[in-house]
Amino acid sequence: PDVCIVAYGTNDIRNGVSREDYYADLLQLVNILREHKIFPIIATLPPLGDDQVNCDKVPAWNEYITVKAHELNIGLWDRWQAFDNGNLSFIEDGRHPTRDGYLRLGENVVRFFI
Repeated sequence: PDVCIVAYGTNDIRNGVSREDYYADLLQLVNILREHKIFPIIATLPPLGDDQVNCDKVPAWNEYITVKAHELNIGLWDRWQAFDNGNLSFIEDGRHPTRDGYLRLGENVVRFFI
């Protein structure tokens, strides 16, 4: 592939992984992709419901992901923004998108590439 969308971190944040450990994994993945001439695009985290562990940390993590994407000169897909800046009506069980949420993500990623 020419491009790889890297969309992970929701389980990391819920399981108490530090942003630094998350970034170390991201950096390793970015380096592997670059070695293979694949352009990495990192995705921000979608919103988490109030019943999810560390849901209040998602905005800070997304800010961190955005800063790191710019520092690494890689692409950034803002899934938080795709859900109307964290609108939980697109989240079904506190962490997974509803049908409309998945449709919204699909439309948003298409616009991202066009």
